[in-house]
Amino acid sequence: MSNSDPSPNFLQNKPERRLRGTETLATYGPKTKAERGYALRAGEKHRPAFGKDIILRPAMTAGQAFQVIGFACLHHFAANQDAVAHSDPEGVHQMRVGLRRLRAGMSFFKDLIEQPDTQHIKSELKWLTEQLGPARDLDVFLKEGVKPLEREEPAREVTTLAEDLDRRRRASFMQAKGAVQSERYRKLVLECALWLAGGDWFTSRDPLIVARRDVPVSDFATEELARRTRMIIKQSKKLKGLDTRRRHKLRIAIKKVRYACEFFESVHNGRKAERRRKDFTAALKGIQTGLGRLNDMQVHCRLAHRFAHSRRDDPKQTEKAFAIGMLTGRERAKAAIVLADTVKAARKISDSKPFWH
Repeated sequence: MSNSDPSPNFLQNKPERRLRGTETLATYGPKTKAERGYALRAGEKHRPAFGKDIILRPAMTAGQAFQVIGFACLHHFAANQDAVAHSDPEGVHQMRVGLRRLRAGMSFFKDLIEQPDTQHIKSELKWLTEQLGPARDLDVFLKEGVKPLEREEPAREVTTLAEDLDRRRRASFMQAKGAVQSERYRKLVLECALWLAGGDWFTSRDPLIVARRDVPVSDFATEELARRTRMIIKQSKKLKGLDTRRRHKLRIAIKKVRYACEFFESVHNGRKAERRRKDFTAALKGIQTGLGRLNDMQVHCRLAHRFAHSRRDDPKQTEKAFAIGMLTGRERAKAAIVLADTVKAARKISDSKPFWH
């Protein structure tokens, strides 16, 4: 399937069929036979798969564009099944990125796709995202938080915490593996492909839905990017006074617009548009990075609270609580600096010129 095909046919990646007793099961195969053959020959069957560029033609409608974007994101996350099943940290990360991109695309096109069957797809995508979350969070926390602290402070308490986190991390990777090898996952991927190819949002003859589907993608992208950017600028100006919940919502909104910039890159092209897009996405990245660090600190605080109040009969509980207290204490000391840098980065958004005009 070509990412530029205005009417993607998921059957070009033919459903795989497996036998279970006398029952034949169908599932969506994101990789072509050629891709699977090359991967086997190169010994890379279980390597993580990364997202590919999405090419939209300016003449496409919004409905055609959503199909291309949706199938590209579906391919991105589903192609990482083997990597997740083999507990590859990057595979888990890439599957989560593919899922986030698809959910961001669904949010961007929500007025076009809001139908009863869409709610089921959204619910199942959320379930899968939640199955992968603990593995990714613990992997990052261990590698970027606890391990550096262990190198700096090789104390018994920190080593005890690292060992405990590593056990939890391995258990979370087993949870992720179980999810992608489950019947629920198989059905999710196949149902998602069928929904993208011909769900209610695509087949409805309701005049309002048809009108939304047929809007030129360039007009659709311009309106949505402008609207969402205005909201981000408004919230960014109040960044210093935002509480944790509203900072988190702003971070998610920025992430969605960054994905949209990738989705619609080929629609708004030319040297001037490319230069402006790079400046705009760089400004968004600066805010998102800072907000991401602040969010990580909140996640680590919640983990610290969980450690401090779980398994009081564990003889090493005090050591682990002490070590995680050291880590979160260090992070809190940096929070004010991170917030100040993020506020400074936020000022660049207002100065960025829109690339979609």
